[in-house]
Amino acid sequence: MLKISIIIPIYNVENYLNRSLDSIKNQSYQNWECILINDGSTDKSEEICQRYVEKDRRFKLYTQKNSGSGIARSNGLNKASGDYICFIDPDDYIHTEALQNNISIAEHYEPDVIANGYNELREKSVNQRKHVITGFFKQKEFREYFKSYAQVGATAVWNKLYKHSFLKNNHVTFTSQRVGQDALFNYDVYKYVASIYIDGNCYYYYDLTREDSVVNTYNENRFKYENNILNSFKALVKYWNRENEYIDEILIREWNILFNEIRNINLQNSPYSNEQKKIFLGKIYASDRFQNLTSKLSLSKIPSRISQIVFYLLNKKMYNVLLIVIRLYLNIRSYY
Repeated sequence: MLKISIIIPIYNVENYLNRSLDSIKNQSYQNWECILINDGSTDKSEEICQRYVEKDRRFKLYTQKNSGSGIARSNGLNKASGDYICFIDPDDYIHTEALQNNISIAEHYEPDVIANGYNELREKSVNQRKHVITGFFKQKEFREYFKSYAQVGATAVWNKLYKHSFLKNNHVTFTSQRVGQDALFNYDVYKYVASIYIDGNCYYYYDLTREDSVVNTYNENRFKYENNILNSFKALVKYWNRENEYIDEILIREWNILFNEIRNINLQNSPYSNEQKKIFLGKIYASDRFQNLTSKLSLSKIPSRISQIVFYLLNKKMYNVLLIVIRLYLNIRSYY
């Protein structure tokens, strides 16, 4: 009977933690351990975890000084004893049949990775993100279908199970980067993965309503982190010897870095005034990266409508309109 090690990095999530841990406790599949890594929480998160540990020995609590979720997950991996590894964020939760259904796949196919779809929780809706292609794929086939696969949560670690021996044998672990370390982890996984099962079911509930979550909060290092992720992706396709196939994809990702930085300066806790934001947009417009993109990247190749609009407005130097549009987008996105 295969054992699953569930690893959860925890930092100041007292309002969400019971929901997450209850979803694990209530799993129909019973052979699991849950490794809770308290990343220096200053609220009641550690106290909540301790209550679960006292009632169920499968919950195991470890505390570290605040170092970020990457280091927490890495420490969790070092303590894991399961055949497969599952990562869950403490403000999210999973369906009661999540482990059972994935273990059924693991027992039958023994893949290095199992990838599911997921559910996006917003204020007024639950949106399912399902994979277009499903089934069992060997390495060569997976690389052929990667562009389609990459449309749904390819960089996330929380909608997947990883064979523990695969991670160990290929020395795949997390970096200390505080945002986007899951993308760096997965691009290393995809370098070496020999088999993957892509499942159309959505067992994970990804909560986008939390205002102080990493994705909804300004980060002064986001631009550097996003560049690290792009460089990791470039290294992946180079390792595959498929650089020519991904020229357009790399251009789109180059633009996404700039788009995400525009988004970043408009998130809550951003220190920029409106005038400073316009100056910042002017610097992005004048940058070699953006000017290169305007000559090589057409609007039609940018997959997101909002991203197309921002690209157009930036290229026309319509900064006031751009700022209004991006604020409306951020407000609407959390609801719908």
